Amino acid sequence: MRTLSATVDAKHHLTAGHSERVTEYALLIAKQMALNNGDVEMLKYAGLLHDIGKVGIQDAVLLKYGPFTPEERAEMETHTVKTKAILENFRFSKPLSPVPHVASHHHERFDGKGYPDKLKGEEIPL
Repeated sequence: MRTLSATVDAKHHLTAGHSERVTEYALLIAKQMALNNGDVEMLKYAGLLHDIGKVGIQDAVLLKYGPFTPEERAEMETHTVKTKAILENFRFSKPLSPVPHVASHHHERFDGKGYPDKLKGEEIPL
């Protein structure tokens, strides 16, 4: 899983190690929340694989330096939906079955202004 997540990070030198760092932060937060071992394990995989959908983003957008046009922003925001579609093809064990859903909502915001589903507050998965 770590190797798979590293393939996405390796496409751009500025994001190298990003998935590992996201995972480290998620696990630190999970520890502070005193989550059970099953939820911690699920968050570990969701963190590692949260950006796997970026493999489906055009390099011209993914590797762009500088601000996105509205069209480029719209394309970049599809990476969360692509993440879910890719991860739904994995054969996760029952305790890890939430990984595709959790990973695909990593850009939701508590105020509901995130993406892909504009979830807010407690609607956002762990």
